[in-house]
Amino acid sequence: MAVYYTFPEAGTASIHVRYESFPDAFWVEPHMHTFYEFAFVSRGSCIHTYNSLSLPLIAGDLLLISPDEEHSYVINPDTDIINCYFFPERIYQLSSYIVDGSFHPQKPPKELIDFQAEWDHLLTTLSLRDSISPLETENASDLMQRQGILHLSPKAALQLESLLAALYEECSEPQYNSEEMKRAYLQLILGIFGRTGAGNVEKALPSSIQKKRQILNALTLIDEHYMDPITVQEMAQATSFSETSFRKIFKEVTGLSPLDYLNRYRIIQALKLIQFKDVPIADAAAQVGIYDANYFSRLFKKLLGYSPRYFRKIREDEV
Repeated sequence: MAVYYTFPEAGTASIHVRYESFPDAFWVEPHMHTFYEFAFVSRGSCIHTYNSLSLPLIAGDLLLISPDEEHSYVINPDTDIINCYFFPERIYQLSSYIVDGSFHPQKPPKELIDFQAEWDHLLTTLSLRDSISPLETENASDLMQRQGILHLSPKAALQLESLLAALYEECSEPQYNSEEMKRAYLQLILGIFGRTGAGNVEKALPSSIQKKRQILNALTLIDEHYMDPITVQEMAQATSFSETSFRKIFKEVTGLSPLDYLNRYRIIQALKLIQFKDVPIADAAAQVGIYDANYFSRLFKKLLGYSPRYFRKIREDEV
């Protein structure tokens, strides 16, 4: 049975942000918690298991976990993850929920009902687990979201990371009105999930985010043209860096070489086609720009630990 993890700042906070770096491979045991969590992969990659399904995440991917949901991770080396934990029901009147120094969930007081409804709407927008059946839609994006996973555009990922950085500062160095600022940042972050084409955040950004801006065009190129032949030279040209400098900065920012990142991206897109749209394996490989079926299968198993046929069987068993 999965263990329960406690809130990092139990009894003292409603929102908490943690930056975690994994220089080596790391396994996070199956666990649950009574609060919401979203994990943003800012660098590197991992495999997340939820509801008997293992799915890969790379830099720019976001994972939402609701309370009492068992999940686990296999985290690859050179991976950075930003975690945000929060209790929607305790965000305004924290003292109402603390008894003897511990948090006790309860029905919101009358004056918080409208606020609770607002948070419920935001969270329903994010997590479609209860509102979408696998047999009701063939939309891969909806079904990935049903698993709690969102792939953000490079631009939206940058905006999200900058907001998380600001939220982290409020959590680590509280100032006047910090609780109000934390709530505002969190609502902005949750609001991003339901929007596209969000604007830039006009504020000083940490150096890691500034570097991501430098390779934004290359990430966008991969995001929009992964199914086409793309060379490292073309990626570098999109950023105005020399190829040598580009390779160095790209690896520093994402934790992966440009070709490793492209291959992982392609495999993730192929997995969606195989798992959620019932596309034959060879066709899925071709649709993501890999025309050698044997190479595709070897690469797929190397990155995910299982062959494409394993995920196809899961699809057949569900249907």
